[in-house]
Amino acid sequence: MTIFVEPMAIVSTAHLPPQEASEIIPAKIKRRELIGMEREEGFLLCTNQLDPDLVVMSSLLGFFKGRGFNWVMFDCDADMVDDLPEYEW
Repeated sequence: MTIFVEPMAIVSTAHLPPQEASEIIPAKIKRRELIGMEREEGFLLCTNQLDPDLVVMSSLLGFFKGRGFNWVMFDCDADMVDDLPEYEW
């Protein structure tokens, strides 16, 4: 049996604009326009996708993909990452 391992970054949802994180991304996940899953505290997104309507999200996913991550968990209780944008919630 083969077990696949995929790297995942865990970062604060405060790296995303509030409307993007609280409304737009969850709606696109539900409509299957984004590869990911919603969680009570945030969501998990695949880094192998871009959305021209979600500039900040796409930029962050590209940032983490370029560093070898396949997934990003955005969580309200996760740590902030230096040098990434921060938005007031």
